[in-house]
Amino acid sequence: MRTRFARALSSIGGALALTIPMPVTALHAASSPPAAPAPTETDSLPNAPPGHYTVFQFRTSFAHLASAVETVALVQESDGHWRAAGYWIR
Repeated sequence: MRTRFARALSSIGGALALTIPMPVTALHAASSPPAAPAPTETDSLPNAPPGHYTVFQFRTSFAHLASAVETVALVQESDGHWRAAGYWIR
């Protein structure tokens, strides 16, 4: 079973390449299903060019990190398509 995050990554095609040493589903296996994140829209991100960005944050946990926030940023490009602009774990 694929997580919403894995489905979102596959929907953006080759715009973002990640190497993860274990399946994404294994990362979320011990956690309860996350609530749907409320996106934040902004025209700027730190160290990024001006643009139309939508940012999603997911609360999660990992084997060696009890509490974390995953952040996924998408940017709307001039062709109107949304593409991955960044991914962070904090």
